[in-house]
Amino acid sequence: MILTSHIIVGGLLAGQLSTYGGSITGMANYFFQAAISLASHYLLDMVPHWEYPIGEFKRISETHEPQLAKKAFWFDLAKVGADALIGFSILFLSGYFLEIGWKSLIIGGIFGILPDSLSFLSWFSPSGVLQTHNKFHQSIHTKIKAGSKLGIATQAAAIGIILTILFFV
Repeated sequence: MILTSHIIVGGLLAGQLSTYGGSITGMANYFFQAAISLASHYLLDMVPHWEYPIGEFKRISETHEPQLAKKAFWFDLAKVGADALIGFSILFLSGYFLEIGWKSLIIGGIFGILPDSLSFLSWFSPSGVLQTHNKFHQSIHTKIKAGSKLGIATQAAAIGIILTILFFV
């Protein structure tokens, strides 16, 4: 999934949980919001989806050679940055209209993309905990590779289903 999907779902899940206040279930607990947002990432990755190409990032993982001098690396980094910026912009705009606290939105958005961030960092570290996480993360990903039209549609549908459950059920 693209970061925007993970940010929106993770942030709105955490935000919706925060609206329940200090109930007996502890829904206002930021740790709980972070855990639910993190879990949402893995669940969304099980859905067939599309991902934009980030070839230079993947090349780092294969060769473990720095790619910082290459324009393609910076172009890939700009794509990822724009994706995150769009995701957080939509999240904050949604939070404003839904009157959700910004702390929960930030926690949910960050923890919604944490697995991808850890996978990115694992490309610079050929061993250790980051590699273990990356193997786990890749094992959870769907094996069905959707094209851009179907993949974007499944991401939009997943976001729509979660929004419907959160706000209308």
